[in-house]
Amino acid sequence: MKRNRFGFEIGLGIVFVVLYGIFSYWYAGAGSGRLGQDELEAYLAKLERHANLPEEAKADVLERLRVWGAADDGGAVYMLNLMRTREKPYLFPGAPMDFQGTAEEANRIYEDHAMPLLLKRGGVPVVWGRAQGKNVVGGGPGLDDWSRLGFIRYPNRRTFFELLTDPQYMKIGHYKFMGMEMILVPTTAEMAVPDLRLVVGGALLVIFLGLGWFRSAMRLRRALLPGTP
Repeated sequence: MKRNRFGFEIGLGIVFVVLYGIFSYWYAGAGSGRLGQDELEAYLAKLERHANLPEEAKADVLERLRVWGAADDGGAVYMLNLMRTREKPYLFPGAPMDFQGTAEEANRIYEDHAMPLLLKRGGVPVVWGRAQGKNVVGGGPGLDDWSRLGFIRYPNRRTFFELLTDPQYMKIGHYKFMGMEMILVPTTAEMAVPDLRLVVGGALLVIFLGLGWFRSAMRLRRALLPGTP
């Protein structure tokens, strides 16, 4: 039986197509389309019952989430996180009162455990890090002296609610409030460079074409120079 001289390239192409399909499925996140009203209320009911939030903030947070969820357009969300480290951990009712660490350590516990849960759902920290210092433009009470900031890309609003209502997330969500004062601003991107699907697809294509060229060059060399390995 004659061997297909392009068998390797065909097989590699199939593997790369499958890999790209898996990546695209992950990057698209939970479900598709807009949140339905019943679906939104189910998420909010879970948060009402189980989310470990400071009591004085809980009602306001839930109402803001309700308004934002009801306006879902089905598209990706870029969540701006502005965070300011507290002077000492905020031990609100429901938080572990025996916590002996600093506010920074409380936030580190949160980030170390929350990031894998985020990535599992196709969320990506596009930018994440510490502030270099005071604002260079703008200031005033509550508007300056940020400690950390970042943009996280969620495939859609559903993904954000899926994260918040994950039982594993609910076990560590309070550490964020213990360690940080924060503002979360959901954003619709008018320009986002690059889309990771293009990066991954381009990288796979370059590897595929590069290997194909190399193997073709080696075949040509062997044809022109018999006995060449």
